[in-house]
Amino acid sequence: MSIRDRLRPKTSASVPPAAAAAGTAAEPAPAPAPAVEVPRVAGIHVPDDVLTAIGAAIAAVPIDYGGGSSITKALVVADLVLEHELSTYVEIGVYKGRSLMPVGAMFAALGRGTAVGIDPYSLVEAMQDDLDHFPEETAQQVNEFVRSQDWDAMHDGVVALIDELGCGDHCEIVRATSASAVERFDDASIDVLHIDGNHDTESVRADVEAYRPKLSPGAFVVLDDASWPSVRPVHADLSASGERVFELLDLPKMNDFAVFRMP
Repeated sequence: MSIRDRLRPKTSASVPPAAAAAGTAAEPAPAPAPAVEVPRVAGIHVPDDVLTAIGAAIAAVPIDYGGGSSITKALVVADLVLEHELSTYVEIGVYKGRSLMPVGAMFAALGRGTAVGIDPYSLVEAMQDDLDHFPEETAQQVNEFVRSQDWDAMHDGVVALIDELGCGDHCEIVRATSASAVERFDDASIDVLHIDGNHDTESVRADVEAYRPKLSPGAFVVLDDASWPSVRPVHADLSASGERVFELLDLPKMNDFAVFRMP
């Protein structure tokens, strides 16, 4: 039974798009914990050892203003990997690794697979231009936050965390722009592509188009912050060229993503 059959798409169009950024800003960062108890979700079947690995990885990267990937997203990706026996996951836009680390930890628990995170860890590349759809104060906060980060230290912290979680054989960071990293991958080699880099429309579209030839037949594309107006045009593109199999907008729980299956 496919994820499409077991998980019905859910949306909440009543939530204004600007709330995506505002909601993230208001979400308090939880205190670090040695583990997170990952709840069972109806329709998703993940072995206990994989759940434990995912919980430890999520606990290692608390939510903050710049990154709030949810437990639900981690479980959806895990379900796809297990259901379809996928082995190559590529993520564009890693930040502190809250969505990458659970996948690397899962592959380590399974003893197979590779998770590759691509991020230049660069102030210039992280600056957002398509923010006119947000309130002026929110738009200013986004780029003020970007300017405040120590991108070199963030990169080093993510690399160290991969080792701490014991998934170094199954997870790696490529410090580069998505455009310069694309040639590292053979055509038809990527099973899951997670798009979560710069959210300007043309940047998101460029990532999808550059990596489209690298997707294996029937590959999945996970589109983050799918409710953002700057991301919606790419959501429409993927809906037209592939099949939307899952979508969830639940901002209080840090869920705003869509999953597409490509031909």
